[in-house]
Amino acid sequence: MSEKSFIIIWGILFFSALIIQGIILKLNKNAKFQKKFFPIALAINLAIFLLLPIFQFFPSLLILAFIGFGVLLFFLSIKRTKYCDVCQKFRYNRTFLEKMNFCQVCGNEFI
Repeated sequence: MSEKSFIIIWGILFFSALIIQGIILKLNKNAKFQKKFFPIALAINLAIFLLLPIFQFFPSLLILAFIGFGVLLFFLSIKRTKYCDVCQKFRYNRTFLEKMNFCQVCGNEFI
């Protein structure tokens, strides 16, 4: 793959991910839509992330490592992300030992 085609492909992939997360999730204030669309957006971004080893013709073992790492990140992101219905913001729990029960901004209790 030439250097020019690599830049074009990654430019398209970057702007598609930017549109998915930046415009759809940030500008839409509908809480039900954001809760429903967030895992779909993560899956689309995972697919974009996995296109790198496929387009670069990496060895099979490295492609499997990319897939395993991407799937792990996908499930951890879904499990550790909460959505606050009151302030309409996503909150990501960065601590591994404690469960996040309240929103850090407004104090709303998560269900």
